[in-house]
Amino acid sequence: MTTVGMDSIIVRKENHLETPLDDEVILMHAESGEIYGLADTARDIWVALREPISFGALLDRLVEAFDVTREVCGAEVGDFLARLERAGMIEIRPRAPSAP
Repeated sequence: MTTVGMDSIIVRKENHLETPLDDEVILMHAESGEIYGLADTARDIWVALREPISFGALLDRLVEAFDVTREVCGAEVGDFLARLERAGMIEIRPRAPSAP
């Protein structure tokens, strides 16, 4: 599992199928066939990952949208992202160094 830092970039992998269903997003891992249902905050996080985003920027969005501290949000979202990474649905990349 990759350690996620504020500058880490979270990227969805292209190895899944997804469809909205009522208030959820249903995901199927194309290789393993495993199915996941994401609702509420998990769904909101998945939607935010449509484009690569830094962990810090993701936390900024969530703290603004929900009544949660940055510390609690960071811990809980970090755990959720770790589960998505273990399931092979996302990649956590270190931020590329900026050019001089």
